[in-house]
Amino acid sequence: MSMTLAQLRMWPPEIKEVSDAATLRAKTSREAAANVQSIIDISTWEGSAGDASRDAMKRSATKFERAGLQALALAAGASQAHQEAQRVATMIDNLTADAHSSVNGEPAMDVDLTSNRVIAPNVAYMTEDAAAKAAQKLARLQGEIDTALAAGEAVDSDLARVIEYGTGGNVPPRDPWPAEPLGTNGSFEREQNQRNAFNSMFGRQPTSPSDWRTAAALDPHSYLPLTKGRAPNIVVGKIEKVPGAGVVQTNAFIDTETAPAGILTNAGDNRGFDPAAMPDRSRVSFVIDYENGVVVARQNPSIKLDDGSVMTGHPDISVGQESNGNVHINFNAADPFTPILGENTKALGVSVDGDLFYQPTDDGGIRVGGTTSAYPAWEVNHYTPEGAATPVLQEMPLIDHPLYLAAPGHSIGDTRLPYEFNNVILAPPGPAALPSTPMEPTPVGGIPPIVAVPLPTTQLGPVLSAPTIPVVDPVILPK
Repeated sequence: MSMTLAQLRMWPPEIKEVSDAATLRAKTSREAAANVQSIIDISTWEGSAGDASRDAMKRSATKFERAGLQALALAAGASQAHQEAQRVATMIDNLTADAHSSVNGEPAMDVDLTSNRVIAPNVAYMTEDAAAKAAQKLARLQGEIDTALAAGEAVDSDLARVIEYGTGGNVPPRDPWPAEPLGTNGSFEREQNQRNAFNSMFGRQPTSPSDWRTAAALDPHSYLPLTKGRAPNIVVGKIEKVPGAGVVQTNAFIDTETAPAGILTNAGDNRGFDPAAMPDRSRVSFVIDYENGVVVARQNPSIKLDDGSVMTGHPDISVGQESNGNVHINFNAADPFTPILGENTKALGVSVDGDLFYQPTDDGGIRVGGTTSAYPAWEVNHYTPEGAATPVLQEMPLIDHPLYLAAPGHSIGDTRLPYEFNNVILAPPGPAALPSTPMEPTPVGGIPPIVAVPLPTTQLGPVLSAPTIPVVDPVILPK
């Protein structure tokens, strides 16, 4: 059915009435079933007539019980639909408030809730910059309207399904609920921040599980109280899409509550392996979104517990890709509170650094391998386009201390994978490779030297100027 924002805004109390009525009906029907069963239990009527009477009462009790169960299903389904309708109504309230506001130089606008459109302001009197902001706001609001309408359609479809079942009819196929934001815990501010971050990158609203995972990674806000709102540092790059490959998220996190930093103490992430962990629950996260064609890397704020100060480091991240969907991430990040040297430890290799290689597989999974620093903990999780999570790699540090960063990097995951990202070519001529006399042939059976040369990578950049990662396939000498 075609619906309007005005109708959707009025749905929560109406659906609540359906839920309450179904709950009352369920209670009444099940009480009636219990009463009939009580009569059966105490009945002493003998003979065929008595048996027939008891059979009839049993059928009545069964009918009442079935009606009660159907009503309970209707009540439960309507209650869920009421919660979703309330979320849609809040979305409408938020986008209306956004339209009426004029923050950051954006002009105030109106939303026609009966025609589902934004009423554009007159830009004739505006400067070029103001007109551009007006156009950007208009597009953003229309995207939010489309998202609210899509969510409303899903509520309508699901409510029709539970009403059909709850009244004894055939059950139509269930339309999928629209994908929901990650980790918001009912916070509409966080949901809106994710929407805005995704829209800034892609020019549209997030709708799928893959969209929302990337939206969470792109969200330039911190929500843990100790961060005091200090923003993460986020860099991105555009890659070729691989439909069906889903999203891969790699997290480097401190599993302990605290982490020593010289004579000081920093806050850890205080968690174990967790495929549901949000990108802000790690020191560094990399997200490869094959569905949308983007790599997102973020370093979250470091917290010095001694005085409560907060600082965010600047990760050095570069990415390479091949035409088959293989992705190589080279990374180097450091704790800005490292005594004396700070982030200069990146130049000394005493940092969270290494190279990880990712390869989508034909069965919809992912291969991962490479080298990483020996500290902190590492996890790689793969998410299907539908959002189902599979842990791919999990590794705790042998020594749970930042001093372990000084240890040599070590191999993790599929150790064969990095070699598939190299050019394998003849060594360039040089003094050691020159024949001893001009035009001297290579001895019979001699093999010219060959070398493995890594493929190039491209430095990631800010969201608004994200570089496109060139596709470069390795050159392999024929065997």
